[in-house]
Amino acid sequence: MRKVALLLAAVIALAHSIPSVADSKTVLPELAQNMSAGDVRKIYADHTWKWGTGGAYFGPDATFIAASGDGEDASVAAGRWLVTSGGRMCFDAFWSGTKYSASRVMTCFNHAEFKGQFFQAKNLTGKWYVIKSAKTKPDDMISTIVSGDLVSCKFITAANQIKLNLNAGQLTELSRLKKANPKCAIGKKA
Repeated sequence: MRKVALLLAAVIALAHSIPSVADSKTVLPELAQNMSAGDVRKIYADHTWKWGTGGAYFGPDATFIAASGDGEDASVAAGRWLVTSGGRMCFDAFWSGTKYSASRVMTCFNHAEFKGQFFQAKNLTGKWYVIKSAKTKPDDMISTIVSGDLVSCKFITAANQIKLNLNAGQLTELSRLKKANPKCAIGKKA
């Protein structure tokens, strides 16, 4: 029962770390089309989606890592991400935190386009919202998705704090990231 409560706490923490949407009354236009898998991949591949105190990196090889929070609220995730032909992007990862051991969570987002606007809906809520305006605005959510890996150093730092709660896959990812990012492994911040 304790593990279920901790998993629920992790999912809630993740939901709160993903940027909120100012206009929750957005309705997907009737003529909107699902985005192609290629267009969705262009948004995420080799990009970091910045969240409040962390973010997620979508590797070009389909690896997925995330790190969020600090100190006692630190959490990390390691897994895979994929895009379907219908414009759905999912990340399937094991999440660990200072207060809970590795638990597998799959999170998916649908993507659609209409007249230059990009829309997104998280599968659990089904509510569509604009992530990119027809004429991109600085506060569009898509501006939080930036090129490159801004997560590895934070992942290393957080994973070292919660090492006892990591599973074998997360430990393997930690080892890989330390080798690929030696400046992070010695305690320097990103």
